[in-house]
Amino acid sequence: MTAYNRWAAEHGHSHETSYRWVNYPNVSLEQLVSYSGNEIVIGAATDAFFDAVDSLSGIIETIQKECGSAKVVLAGYSFGAMAIDIYLASTNSSATSAISGVALYGDPLWFDRSQGDKGLARMLRDILIRIVDRFDLLFDDEEAYPWSPDLVRSVCYAKDPVCGAGFHSNALDQVHQALRHMSSCGTSGVGPHLCYAEHAAGSGGSFLAERALGGS
Repeated sequence: MTAYNRWAAEHGHSHETSYRWVNYPNVSLEQLVSYSGNEIVIGAATDAFFDAVDSLSGIIETIQKECGSAKVVLAGYSFGAMAIDIYLASTNSSATSAISGVALYGDPLWFDRSQGDKGLARMLRDILIRIVDRFDLLFDDEEAYPWSPDLVRSVCYAKDPVCGAGFHSNALDQVHQALRHMSSCGTSGVGPHLCYAEHAAGSGGSFLAERALGGS
């Protein structure tokens, strides 16, 4: 929000901006995925993703009813980024027409076709679909990632095991690294999934402000 407000002030915008937070259960990585030997195990907390999606959908519907033509920008990190992906994939075009920009950080559904890198959730698609049918919406690798690239900025740090940049679809290694290195934002590349607030969030906030206010 700081970067968003700074960009608005620097460019002479005095538009009123309100913020909404999506509330969803606090779910640890261990509750979602683990491994036993060479087997990857999916936990029982996957329904929490859809609690977040339903909450986001309700918020946007309320904004559209109460605020008419208000521009909406979305920001999501990790679990929240995936919830936004699910919302954008599953909602109708009239609902998404109000969205002016999206910033995603450490997205478990990240996909870089040129490098063969995939986020954990995308890589574990077959297991997830067997558990929850609604996940079937998310994994068509022939479709563009991110949704509407002109409107979406998605950042995945190198060797972030959650979004998978640099892992080249080695699922077991990604899960192993994710569970080992999630305690801090390390200076030597350890725990990059926890570093977005320190580095990428500023540029993402400016991007969202420009998308929402730049043409107004």
